[in-house]
Amino acid sequence: EERLGELYEVRRRLEPYVLVRAAAFIQPEQLSGYIERLHRAMDLYPDMDSSQFDDLESDLHIETLGRCPNRQMLQILRRTHSLLLSGKHILLDKSYFPDEEPFFREHLSIFEHLQAGNADLAAQCMEEHLVIAERKVKQRLAHFREHNRVTAVPYLERFTRWRAVR
Repeated sequence: EERLGELYEVRRRLEPYVLVRAAAFIQPEQLSGYIERLHRAMDLYPDMDSSQFDDLESDLHIETLGRCPNRQMLQILRRTHSLLLSGKHILLDKSYFPDEEPFFREHLSIFEHLQAGNADLAAQCMEEHLVIAERKVKQRLAHFREHNRVTAVPYLERFTRWRAVR
């Protein structure tokens, strides 16, 4: 859970800035497509499969941010992509499926601000989205731990002990 918090901190600090830098390089047609996909997802939810969640997360956190001209910033953000994967798998645990869609309105707000030419407001919404996302992931993780038994894996235990010694 400590690593989770650290990775979200990196995302909260970098993604809004990277979004502002990327804004000038995002085509209006791309934004329209992302907005349309989110509207379709809102209509479909919760009857969605994992590839649809992947696409929606990728639209913002991979494709849009990937327009940033600073390759080093993007390289640093790649270290946080494990959060996208783990969050999706916990979300797709059907025993814990939120009544409310998970992030669609937050992403929609960001894209709509970009479409209106207001990158600073989009960045502010991005930071708020990441605060909300971290809280939701921690809640899902707690629910997952409460309702599932996770078997210890010996090689990970050795790695954890090794890491603690360093």
